[in-house]
Amino acid sequence: MKHAVGALLVVALAAGPARAQSQEGNSSALAEQLFNQGRDLIKANQWAEACPKFEASLRYDPVLGTRLNLATCYEHIGKLASAWGLYRESIELAKKAGDTRRAEYAQKQAAELEPRLPKLAISAPASPPAGFAVKRDDTTVDAGAL
Repeated sequence: MKHAVGALLVVALAAGPARAQSQEGNSSALAEQLFNQGRDLIKANQWAEACPKFEASLRYDPVLGTRLNLATCYEHIGKLASAWGLYRESIELAKKAGDTRRAEYAQKQAAELEPRLPKLAISAPASPPAGFAVKRDDTTVDAGAL
C-alpha cells in the first residue's frame, strides 16, 4: 500500500509539469493561429477585423512581433494614441531583446505618429471647490496633472 501511494505521488508530480507545458504550448499555438489570421485579414485590407485577432494573440503570447503588428493595425484604423503607446513600449522591449531593427522601426513609427496625436488640455481653477474632480473616460485625472 505504501508503494502504491508513493507511485501515485510520483505520477501526480510528473503529470503536473507536463500539463502546464501542454497548456503553454496550446496558448502559443492559439496565439500563432490568431496572429496568422490577423495577417491574412491585413492582406485583404480588413484592418478593423485584424486588430481583434492581434489583440487576442497578444493576450495568449505577448511577443514583440504581435505587438508591432497590433500597433500598425491600430494606426490604420485611427487609434493613434494606442498605436503610439504600443510602438513606444516596443522600442524598449526590442532594445532589451537586442533587436535593433525592430527598435529602430518602432522608434520611427512612434516619431511619425507623435505630431498627429490628439492633445487634451485641462484648465482647472486655482482653488477648486470641495469634491472637485476631473475625469477622462471615467478615470479620475490626478490633481498633479492639472
